[in-house]
Amino acid sequence: MTMTPRERVQAALNHVQPDFTPCDYYATPEIHEALLKHFGLGPPRSIAGTMGGSASLLEDGGVAERLGVDLRYVNAPYIGPPVATYPDGSSTNLWGIRRRPMPNEYGEYAEPVGAPYAAWTTVEEVEKFPWPNPDWFDYLAMPAICAKYPDLALICGGTHVGDFINGVAFGRGIEQVFIDIASNDPVYLGIGPAEYYTGDWPPPPSPADPAPGSPYSDEQFAWMVSNGVTHVLSFAEIDPLRHPVAMVWIGFDELLSRAWGRFQEPIFLYELSGALPRARFEPPDVAAKAEITELRANRVSVRVESPIAGKVVLGDLDYPGWLCQVDGLTLGREDGRVMASQRHGMDRAVDVPAGTHEIVWVYQPRSLYYGLVVSLLAATQLLLACVVRVLLARRRLAAASSDAATTITPKR
Repeated sequence: MTMTPRERVQAALNHVQPDFTPCDYYATPEIHEALLKHFGLGPPRSIAGTMGGSASLLEDGGVAERLGVDLRYVNAPYIGPPVATYPDGSSTNLWGIRRRPMPNEYGEYAEPVGAPYAAWTTVEEVEKFPWPNPDWFDYLAMPAICAKYPDLALICGGTHVGDFINGVAFGRGIEQVFIDIASNDPVYLGIGPAEYYTGDWPPPPSPADPAPGSPYSDEQFAWMVSNGVTHVLSFAEIDPLRHPVAMVWIGFDELLSRAWGRFQEPIFLYELSGALPRARFEPPDVAAKAEITELRANRVSVRVESPIAGKVVLGDLDYPGWLCQVDGLTLGREDGRVMASQRHGMDRAVDVPAGTHEIVWVYQPRSLYYGLVVSLLAATQLLLACVVRVLLARRRLAAASSDAATTITPKR
């Protein structure tokens, strides 16, 4: 059975065998222009790259259709303040990063000019920076844009979304970003959620001169145990007599070893003992039990039994969009029972009375409902277009039949 492109992508995301491997298309401007010429299509249509990535491929000029691509990139049109442009061809994107096209032996690439984040030394400087406003986009235009691709899988965003190393390096410098990661620099972490660099969550720094068999400090292992870390992936061997670990695997991984450039040195995987369970009851009680009964990407169920009232904590990020249900009753933040764990404000937590209860966390972000509305509007527009075409065709057929019935053939 032949699938539509959207069904094909959905099948792959659900780990179901599709009829064909889903296909995407993304290319450098030089390759894109060559394909336009090869297929006899017009010149490339470019959109201002306000988000920082190459946006010209959002209007692919028909290349994706010729290649049989299953996906299309759709984004709300930018209606915010005009981006700054300069005589040398450079421009500043929404993130305050100035980039200029620079030629190389294969073509050209928009390289960063300057690094506006490099001089930051405090989190306050991060917070004062004029970050982009979500209201700078025309979301009302999305239904019409999506309606152009009724059977295709749609992607909102692009390669620039979630680009926490390369994209930040454009504004801070690649060397500084790697130093930030190694040292858990609050300024670098401050570009992400506030919980990543406040309170007691940031892990202790790595030892400057690690001893053999101990690439991590005792403070780091204590942090891992208290934060529910269950496994450690290490470039160096860890002594199980000194630290609470047990080796699970050692060797070369086809993906990770190549990505990390470790073609000769093995990778070590250890299981960490004594870590906090993913679901737990607080305060700790010998008779209290919290057990995960269902674990999916968008749904986690926990069954708790306790003779005392307390708090059920799930060691997953308290990300916006997760709804909590206790015994079938959906609780909102205004209820006061649903909260982030007070330990460091990152885990999910809910207060429950004594007894046996079923707690379910379901991921239902507002964007899901926005997407449903957009899909319904697009489907409605498509249905109306089909109805109009059918009615017009019937009207033309009726008119033609009427003309034929009233035509008088003259006698010879």
